[in-house]
Amino acid sequence: MAAANKNSSFIGWLITAGVFCVIWLGTWMTATPPKATQTSKTADITSQDLPLPKKIENFTQFSKEVPVLDVSSTLIRDLRNYPAEFKDKKYFEKHKRSWTMQVMDVAEHDIITGYLKGRNDRDKFAYFRYKNKAGESRYILTYGLAKSSQDATNLAKAADLGLPSTVAAVPEKMERYLSMIDTYERNDDIVDLAPNAPRKIRLQATKSQVPPATPKETSKSSNSTPVQHVKPQNTTSG
Repeated sequence: MAAANKNSSFIGWLITAGVFCVIWLGTWMTATPPKATQTSKTADITSQDLPLPKKIENFTQFSKEVPVLDVSSTLIRDLRNYPAEFKDKKYFEKHKRSWTMQVMDVAEHDIITGYLKGRNDRDKFAYFRYKNKAGESRYILTYGLAKSSQDATNLAKAADLGLPSTVAAVPEKMERYLSMIDTYERNDDIVDLAPNAPRKIRLQATKSQVPPATPKETSKSSNSTPVQHVKPQNTTSG
C-alpha cells in the first residue's frame, strides 16, 4: 500500500514537471528572437556633404555673455576727419580739476571745424562728442584751461572768441564733462616712416647770422705752365 502511494506521488511530480516544460517551451517558441547584430561600416562625412545656411536670421548665441557692439556710438571710423582738437575722455580726465570756457554746443560737426579754421590759437581749443536724451550726437567746444572760473572768463575775454551776440561763452569745470562724453577713444597719431611720406619742417630764427660757405682755393694756379717731359731718343751705332 505504501509503495503504491509512493509511485502515484512520483508520477504526479513527473506530470507537473512535464506541464511546466511544455509551458516554458511554448513561451520560448512564441517569443521574438533577438536581432542579429551586424557591423556596418559608416561612410566618411566631409564638410561638403553638410548643408550650410545661406543667411542667419537671428544669431542669439552668447548674446548675454557678449553684448552687441554699437559701432556708431563707440568707434570713430575715420580719424582723418577729426582734427587734433577732438579729444576723448582721457584728455578731460587729465584736466578734470581745471576750469574752461564752453564756447558752443552744436549738432553739426562742420560748424566747429569751420570755426577752428579761422583761429590762430587752435591749440587752446578742445571739443568732444556726446549723446543727448534723444540719442542724437552733439559736440561741445571748450577754450583754455584755468585754475578758477574767473580766470577762465578772463582768458576768453582776452582771446576775443568772435562769437555772435546771441552766443555767450560760459565757464565750466572740466570734471562736469566726464559723465557726458561718448564712449570712444582716440589712438596716438600713426607716423608714416615711408621714404616718400610728407614731412613737416619747423624753421626757427637764429640769434646770429651764419656766413655763407666759401669755395676752397685750389693749390695751383690755373695760369701756371705745365712741365713738359722730353723723351730721349735711342741712337744705334753703325
